[in-house]
Amino acid sequence: MIIAAAPGGVTSNVLTKFANGDVALSISLTAVGSLISIFSVPFIVFSSAKLLGVTDLSSDITMTGIALKMALVVTVPVILGMIIRRFAENFISSNINIVNRITGILFIVVFAAIWIEERENIISYLGQAGLAVLILNVVMMTLAFYIAKAFATGIPQRKCISLECGLQNGTLAVFVATQIFNDVAYMVPTAAYALIMYITGFIFIYILKNSN
Repeated sequence: MIIAAAPGGVTSNVLTKFANGDVALSISLTAVGSLISIFSVPFIVFSSAKLLGVTDLSSDITMTGIALKMALVVTVPVILGMIIRRFAENFISSNINIVNRITGILFIVVFAAIWIEERENIISYLGQAGLAVLILNVVMMTLAFYIAKAFATGIPQRKCISLECGLQNGTLAVFVATQIFNDVAYMVPTAAYALIMYITGFIFIYILKNSN
């Protein structure tokens, strides 16, 4: 429920670019979803924990408290991005090819770093939660694609919406898990999802490109 409640992350913006999707829409969805998540994520996580009978929540955290902490984690990057865009729009526009190359390189570096950093835990993570998060990831992207097919204006928008629904903000999910729960076991599905979503994201892009 933690990873399902998390909004789309910056990864979805980068992969939408690789997939020739609607990048502007992707960024907008990420920004709006991140802001809404300040209220929606604590509500969903606390409500589902109560529904499922989970009792090992941190005693010093409340729904309001986690919402305030999330506001700092989520809004600061968004505000900084808006400020940079506002005052450096000409520079960014004139050097967009360089920015795209740097973005691609950074994405590969981050992808490799995650797998290297977690190489000792990968088998454990995937063994404990791999199947569940794989099903969640594939189902979400597939449902999003066909729902978008009925309502979105074109293929770039469908690609964008599918990736936005399948590539969650893993960092935010880890933050929420560590803040709300005392047991590190709640981080395992999040870590497994973060590892799997990169692979399924690239496979999804490959399938879409070959089907066009």
